[in-house]
Amino acid sequence: RIEGDLAGVEGAIASLDKRYRTAVAQAFRQSLERRLLDGLMLYDLGHQDKAVVVFAELSTEPAFKANRDYWMVQQKLADSLRHIGNPRSAARVYSGIVDARVPEYFQPALASLLDIALVTRDYGLLNRYYPILDALPAAQRTSGLVYAYAKALYFQDALSDAAGQLQSIRPDDPFYARAQYYLGVVRARQGDHVSAVAAFQRAADAPVPARAADHDPQDVRALALLGMGRVHEEAGSLVDAIQAYQKVPRRTRHYPTALYELSWSSVKAGKYDHALDLL
Repeated sequence: RIEGDLAGVEGAIASLDKRYRTAVAQAFRQSLERRLLDGLMLYDLGHQDKAVVVFAELSTEPAFKANRDYWMVQQKLADSLRHIGNPRSAARVYSGIVDARVPEYFQPALASLLDIALVTRDYGLLNRYYPILDALPAAQRTSGLVYAYAKALYFQDALSDAAGQLQSIRPDDPFYARAQYYLGVVRARQGDHVSAVAAFQRAADAPVPARAADHDPQDVRALALLGMGRVHEEAGSLVDAIQAYQKVPRRTRHYPTALYELSWSSVKAGKYDHALDLL
């Protein structure tokens, strides 16, 4: 009888232990899911500085690495790091995505890596990942990757090839405004002022999409108008230059530059009182 009682006690303990472990595991999973939702909410609200903390913590949890959203979190972690001004840390995360060949995030991560390499002039990073891009068939490249490829070509002075890539991005594509701005830069460098102004105008007129993690769409419009003004000024069309500078949105970080350029164009045009008013 004693042995039977002991067996019953042991069975009850084992059952309680199993139920406890199951409850703990469920609570842990729910905790991960709540933290993931918190991170996504912060990210979508534009608080990348806070979202990056949540995503980084999730990334260090061994149990989360088997989660179906793991690579999505890696992509958003990298985007957030880039947004808050930490491109080198972002590049390390993007590299993990590219090296793992995660289908859904492979091309966006590769495009971001190339862009970071060009902006930071990290030619080691560029030399490591440019061949991967070059090996991808043109028909399989997303518009984001085409845009990154065009910028890489530009930095290699392959201006005609860069222009061809940029022109292939359609007006209904999210990268269209950025592509047209860069096309304006290419045309200006080629000395084709008419085509440069036309491309800058298309970039400025393109619909402004919602704010993205890796750039402010209003910045593209501001840069396009600045580019247009500079090309007009270089061509001696000071009135057109002044009009372009005046259209730069006030709430962009490029507005002070536009005011400076506007004041000098006003001086050159003989509008000294207007120039003084701007200072």
